[in-house]
Amino acid sequence: VQLDGPPPYNTLVKSYKHLSAHPHQWKLVYSVSNTRAYEMLADVHMKSAMERAVRKRIMEKAPDVVVSVHPLMTNVPVLACRNITKETGKNLPIFTVCTDLGS
Repeated sequence: VQLDGPPPYNTLVKSYKHLSAHPHQWKLVYSVSNTRAYEMLADVHMKSAMERAVRKRIMEKAPDVVVSVHPLMTNVPVLACRNITKETGKNLPIFTVCTDLGS
């Protein structure tokens, strides 16, 4: 996402680090974004803005499996894997492995 994604997705890591160090700003962003309507809008926007780039990056690597390490950011890779499977006829499974998200 950092390499191929359009704004604001290409700045997520930088923004996350900044917000982690500024709890009042984190609270504001959380308050604004913690609604079902925002979640649905963000999901549609992220899929439309990012799926092609994620699919291209995955296909460049030609993996046997895709591993996601962030359980809240799997919707686009799942869609990309589904589309790769449709395009190639080869099943491309995706797994989520929860890692230490605090570091």
